[in-house]
Amino acid sequence: MYLERISSPNDLKKLDTKELQLLCEEIRFFLLEGMSKYGGHVGPNLGVVELTVALHYVFDSPKDKIVFDVSHQAYVHKILTGRKNLYDIFRDRGAKSTYQRQNESEHDFFDLGLTSTSISLASGLAKGRDIFNNSETIIAVIGDGALSGGQAYEALNNAATQFDGKKSNFIIIVNDNEYSISLGVGGLHNHLKALRESNGTSGNNVFRALGYEYIYLEHGNDVTKCITTLQGSRAFDAPLVIHAHTTKGEGCHFAKIDPPKWHSVSISFDTRSGEFQQVAKQTKTVHYAQVGAEYISQMAGKDKAVIVILAGTPVLGHKFAQQHRQQCVDVGIAEANAVSFASGVAKYGAKPFVFIEGTFIQRAYSQLLIDLALNKNPAVIILHGSGIILQDSTHYGIFDIPLISHIPNLVCISPTCETEYIMMLDWAYEQQFPVIIRLSRDHNASMDRPRSAIAPIELNRYDVIRRGNTVAIIGLGIFFAIAIEVADTLKAHGVDVTLINPRFYSSLDKDTLSKLADDHCLVVTIENGVRECGWGERIAAFYAQSEALDRALTVLTFGADKEFADWVPFSELLERYELKSDKIVKKILNKIAKARR
Repeated sequence: MYLERISSPNDLKKLDTKELQLLCEEIRFFLLEGMSKYGGHVGPNLGVVELTVALHYVFDSPKDKIVFDVSHQAYVHKILTGRKNLYDIFRDRGAKSTYQRQNESEHDFFDLGLTSTSISLASGLAKGRDIFNNSETIIAVIGDGALSGGQAYEALNNAATQFDGKKSNFIIIVNDNEYSISLGVGGLHNHLKALRESNGTSGNNVFRALGYEYIYLEHGNDVTKCITTLQGSRAFDAPLVIHAHTTKGEGCHFAKIDPPKWHSVSISFDTRSGEFQQVAKQTKTVHYAQVGAEYISQMAGKDKAVIVILAGTPVLGHKFAQQHRQQCVDVGIAEANAVSFASGVAKYGAKPFVFIEGTFIQRAYSQLLIDLALNKNPAVIILHGSGIILQDSTHYGIFDIPLISHIPNLVCISPTCETEYIMMLDWAYEQQFPVIIRLSRDHNASMDRPRSAIAPIELNRYDVIRRGNTVAIIGLGIFFAIAIEVADTLKAHGVDVTLINPRFYSSLDKDTLSKLADDHCLVVTIENGVRECGWGERIAAFYAQSEALDRALTVLTFGADKEFADWVPFSELLERYELKSDKIVKKILNKIAKARR
């Protein structure tokens, strides 16, 4: 066993070519065995085994600095840099991360997790190196999918000329496996294909046109050829692009057959067949990103003006694109472009529905603010996967409400259940202004209500479910379920409760809120997002600043703490943030008791 001999990159340099090949086989087996038990990014990591081994064999990390884009393909790097307990990380993700983390190792230079940043970060390291007159090699490893993001283009443009004729010792490795999460899209995807087909000899070469030296590596899964190519890179003075052709899921037949499915998995699977192991679930959950797919497909079938826009995440599956080819556009991993593109589509009179992961919306803030909201173009943004979730710190989805809810002309709503989500899609389709529908990752299907039990949606009007006095409980989105639990428990304690589904979080229903001041002493808000500067605090500010109210009204706000939670279980986060119904009830009863003294 060669893997057990590797504790640092220096140990690689003691192996010959044949031994390195055997090491790659062991690493691939180790990865598959681990991911089959605990999940992980299967395809990306299996595809870069040889390339990563070669990088650490040729270069001298951490003196030479390697920055992996996203770093969802950095498992091999972590194994080779003293972290062979990788799958202890999967069992206890709160201790370490599967992404690069600077507090874990001297070989990791940034906390990474989002896309298209590696060239910017690496060229920044190179600038700092040059300021201090050092000479180490700086390497950015970026996938062809990540190259579809706008920041990657900006960095390519900048880094091409930043070295002013000096020896750059700067390398960009384009890991071209023909996929992002799903199949690659766009002109650059086609350009890379043309370069591959010409074995890198095509005179039409965007990298050379920008000023880079260029090497094509056809066999990116051959460790010997990877080493030879990387060793040859030392001969170049100018910044260099190494275009490495690899296979996503290399060494695993089922991962190679269906790369999108095996980009990342969260449950265990059989390493021979690829069959997922059955995991018993206590409650049925509904994944919102999939719920509306069939419904929007029906809308598209009835109205050719309905256009679905994706940003590199295949949330609708392949069926929609096959059925409505002209009505589905994947812009790649480029959320900013998706929003501005949607504004243009809407301006012309079509009806765009844009799917963006909630943790990625910050990359499109300026476009939401100016291109969409300022222009009042009626696009529908479906923000999926927001809120408190079990994820790494770079994908933690609690920050979007304060980020976007203050934008003028942008109406933000959040459903309590599947049926209300469909109603919101219908409502948003009819509006002449931009709408964001905020979806959490999943919810308990027992919360779902029939359409007849849900009031019609009216702009900026809350839905008062129960009318009481003393305490008003307002629960936003899927946390309306917690509001119901709290209301029922308070009723058992003899407290008459008003229960409200606000629906809208970009504006306040001032009429409903003002009437609560007539006979309530306490308003409680519960939101699935960061509490500080969040929706609940806007309600508290309304009561604190309103001159029309005859008396003050106390507001208790419940939500997530302002932090980057890193692989913390959902139930643990609810406990940490005091979002369990029993804790909320206890605080409410204490407040009522103090008010009656």
